[in-house]
Amino acid sequence: MQLASQMQNSGKILFGVLNWGLGHATRSAILIKKLAESSWEPIIASDGEALLYLKNQFPQYSFLELPSYHIAYSKHSNQLGIVFRQLPAIYGAVSKEKEIVRVFIRENPSVKGVISDNRLGFYHPGVPSVYITHQLNLQAGWLNGLASRSHRFFIHRFSECWVPDFEDPLKSLAGKLSKGSDIQIPLKYLGPLSRFSETGVIPVKKKYLYSAVLSGPEPQRSILERKVVDFFSDSKEPCVLVRGTKKATVLNAGTNVKVIDMAGTEELYDVITSSKLLISRSGYSSIMDYYYLQAKALLIPTPGQTEQEYLAQRLRDKKLFYSSDQKKLNFAEDLKKAMSYSGFRSFESKITSWEELFSLFEGKRKC
Repeated sequence: MQLASQMQNSGKILFGVLNWGLGHATRSAILIKKLAESSWEPIIASDGEALLYLKNQFPQYSFLELPSYHIAYSKHSNQLGIVFRQLPAIYGAVSKEKEIVRVFIRENPSVKGVISDNRLGFYHPGVPSVYITHQLNLQAGWLNGLASRSHRFFIHRFSECWVPDFEDPLKSLAGKLSKGSDIQIPLKYLGPLSRFSETGVIPVKKKYLYSAVLSGPEPQRSILERKVVDFFSDSKEPCVLVRGTKKATVLNAGTNVKVIDMAGTEELYDVITSSKLLISRSGYSSIMDYYYLQAKALLIPTPGQTEQEYLAQRLRDKKLFYSSDQKKLNFAEDLKKAMSYSGFRSFESKITSWEELFSLFEGKRKC
């Protein structure tokens, strides 16, 4: 009862999360927890699989369903044309979510702030609004400059930008992605955000030879899943497949393969720490998880997703993780090479003053 009273006194924070795989939802989960611990009441907004995940993680909170950005990828590796054709629908969803925020805050004056994990229209000019992203400097091939300028246009609608990475280039996980010299609002570097950042690594016996942890937009998630299932079906040692979706059909993956549709935090922790080697996309949220759990992985960037391709190549060049193109996958050879890469061998938790960070919503520091 005391906590509920404290929440009521502090007010509510409207927290919007992009549904693009589960990475945005999982990294936002730690901020949602920190808000609650700091006596704020989160109201969570998203759509699709991300909304389902967050409802499972935080059944005690209120939720809003937002319009979907309907981000889909082609079966082919050249995605730029596909993405451009989706821009009108994306901008339509951005306009709708902007109106949803406006109406909600008008009807709920106890909302003291807005936080958006990569939802471009999720802000309000009348209350402090925060944008969370690690992509201040987008990697989009020949469209780098235009894409970054377009992203900055939306970022500048917010009061502050919070970056889940280290500011120090020598410690940075995202590399040049998270460095934005042209951002005209305050930047706050939070350090890597992972649901496992406060867990620590407890040495355990390796129960599984390989575990595949999948997520991301269709149809590429399913394409990689079929390749994994074909390889795992002949395995004579225990393997795990975390599918990252509840909408897929039932799989016949073989007697030595444990199939999990969507893993909660504890279950995924067990999978990662109990596996000799992971197979996964090179999404930034996965990399932050592997940073704190010191896991080894074969990284397979989503074809045409330039951010993942950049991160995979960067980590390969640093001799931390082996990576492979999805079209050229040869699991027998690629997994053997991946075993020889070290992964992150240590981690540093950035000490963030959550009270100071959230004081923005109390009007105690300038936006």
